[in-house]
Amino acid sequence: MRAKKNDKIDNKIPTEYLTLDGVAAMCRAFKHGGEKYDDYNYYKGHTVNQLLAACIRHVLQYKDGEDTDGESGVSHIGHAMASLAMLEKQKALGTLIDDRYKGVLEYEGVEYATDLSTVLNKLDSGT
Repeated sequence: MRAKKNDKIDNKIPTEYLTLDGVAAMCRAFKHGGEKYDDYNYYKGHTVNQLLAACIRHVLQYKDGEDTDGESGVSHIGHAMASLAMLEKQKALGTLIDDRYKGVLEYEGVEYATDLSTVLNKLDSGT
């Protein structure tokens, strides 16, 4: 007979989805960042766009066939994962600087929505 355990019901973190490969790649990227900038330097905060730009650059380099970062020798995917993890940590710490543009841009009298919620609201209202 097995003891009852309600991890799914109790909203515990579902760590069964973690992979050693993925976590190790991200940790290597964090180690490189710690050596370059000091451990936990990222706790001080970045802008959302800095972190997203770094993530996207690494994903695009991987997409273009480059597996590892030339400077660090670390997987581009590990760097991308670290960028997103930093974003979440800084959000939790309150040090993330949210510089995302939220609203509508106007160009030559035509309004262009720049975020999904504005687009959806405009579609729902028929404007």
